[in-house]
Amino acid sequence: MIELPFTTGAIAESDLNVVGKEQYVPVTSFVNTYECASWGYSLRYYLKQNPNARYVMVSILDANVLDLSFWQSNENWGNSGFGLCTLLLEVESFEKKDITASCAVTYNTTPEFATIIRKMATGRDDLILSLPFFPENIRQIFTKLLNGFEQLPDLHGRWGHCFGSDPWLNIVCHGVNGDFQQPKKILACSIALNGYYCTAEVCVDQQSTFYLSEAV
Repeated sequence: MIELPFTTGAIAESDLNVVGKEQYVPVTSFVNTYECASWGYSLRYYLKQNPNARYVMVSILDANVLDLSFWQSNENWGNSGFGLCTLLLEVESFEKKDITASCAVTYNTTPEFATIIRKMATGRDDLILSLPFFPENIRQIFTKLLNGFEQLPDLHGRWGHCFGSDPWLNIVCHGVNGDFQQPKKILACSIALNGYYCTAEVCVDQQSTFYLSEAV
C-alpha cells in the first residue's frame, strides 16, 4: 500500500526525505511483491549476504498514505491497524531453517499456511506460536488446525490486522506486560493475501527490551 502512491506519482520521494530540518535516508527501492511477508524475505536475504552480522534492525511500516477504504477494512482480514514496528535482533547464529520464506501452492492459502506451521511446531513443546491477527471467521482455521499448540492470544480485537507487524506486535504486547520472565522460543508467522508467507524463530527472556507507544 506504500508503493502505490509513489509509482502513480501521487507522492514524490522528496516528500519523505526532508521533514522540517531533519534529513532522512533517501528511499532507494520498494519491496511490494511479498506484502505482509516482506520482512521475512528481506531478513533472510540480508542474513544470507551477511552471515556474520551480529545485530540487525528491521522496521515494518504499515501506513494508508492515500486513506483508501480498501485498506481501512477488508473481508479478508477485518479492520486494519497502522503503525511502525521496529525490531533490533541479536543474531547468535543463522541457519537456513531459522527463517522460512515461501509461497502457498494451493488456492486455500490460509489452511495450507496453518498446516505448514503445524508441521514446523510438531515435536517442539518448547515453541510458542505468534500468528497474524484475524477476525473470528478466519481465525477459526488456526483454531482447528493448530489446536494443542501453545500460542500467544490473537489481538485482532484490540489492534485489528496490522499486516506484517502482527506477530511482532503480539510479542511486544506480552513483553511490556512482563510475561517473559523465563526464556521463551517464539515462532513469528506472517501470511500475505497472495499466499506468500514467512516465519522466524526468536528467543526472548527477562533481558529483552520492549517498548509500546499507542497512538491516541
